[in-house]
Amino acid sequence: ALYPEVQILAGRGCPFRCTFCEWPAVYIGRITRLREVSNVVDEMEWTRTYAKDVKEIVFEDDTFGLSRPWLSNFLREIIQRKLDVVWSCQVRADLDYPTLFHMKNAGCRQVIVGFESGDETILRNIKKGISIQQIQNFAHNTKKAGLILQGDFIIGLPGENRKTIKKTRRLIEEIKPDILQ
Repeated sequence: ALYPEVQILAGRGCPFRCTFCEWPAVYIGRITRLREVSNVVDEMEWTRTYAKDVKEIVFEDDTFGLSRPWLSNFLREIIQRKLDVVWSCQVRADLDYPTLFHMKNAGCRQVIVGFESGDETILRNIKKGISIQQIQNFAHNTKKAGLILQGDFIIGLPGENRKTIKKTRRLIEEIKPDILQ
């Protein structure tokens, strides 16, 4: 993130059941609850107006953009208001290129994505709901849209061994995230 930053929550809840993540079960629940688009953009506008030193707004939603209609309306609202603001968010690797491109045009600078592993069996075992092909396509489309890609991976998931770690390393070398966590 660019500092100083302001963190905003546009929504809470994650419907996915990734086995390694305690957030939905312990903290935020599985039901997605979203704020009104205008309310979120109002907060961004207030931040831009009254916190002039802030360089970036970071959306700390569990998974930003789960509702494609909400996301589309959000991006449209930013563009209609001509709101000059830099922001980043955590998303799943299932957004398509037109959406990523539209996000870039609305001021998004960076997407943070939990890829977790480069091994299909581990992805299935942890119930990630994302395939290696989706990861590859998403990474390509993110860079094509001009967004910074932060890729998050976990080494040591159940079933991990030297072979699966090498697959993850090869995937990282292939997709070349700008930031690796």
